[in-house]
Amino acid sequence: MENPVVPANSTKGVILFVDDNPADYHMFIESMNRIDFKPPVTWIDNGDKALQYLSRKTVNPTLIILDLNLPGVHGHTVLKYLKTEREKRKIPVIIFSSSDRKRDIELSYQNYANSYVKKPDNLEAYLAFAAEIRSYWFGTVNLPDRDI
Repeated sequence: MENPVVPANSTKGVILFVDDNPADYHMFIESMNRIDFKPPVTWIDNGDKALQYLSRKTVNPTLIILDLNLPGVHGHTVLKYLKTEREKRKIPVIIFSSSDRKRDIELSYQNYANSYVKKPDNLEAYLAFAAEIRSYWFGTVNLPDRDI
């Protein structure tokens, strides 16, 4: 399910979407297409594959959208890995979960997630989420160089 890797030195904003639900991935892509926002997106469908992928030195996405409840390694474990690895800790991570449990939210921020978003439940909400990604993460903020 992994799309071709965009080189770390690419000037395009690369999104890594880690979620085991194909419907969430397709809704995200459809929403991005509808607002004419088309950065390269790599989709990985479980925690073990995410850790393998992220352990590559050449992998350095602009933004990671990470589900918590993944097959294999849990999303919190992936987040901890990202935020303890020198080469990866600067990558912004949005936790994207169907859970709105206080414990999941608190633990995500304790592990240095950059934000926590409850998964949208309709197309309009997905469109709003995609627009916020484009506006904030690819427009408003100044991110560090990807060559860490």
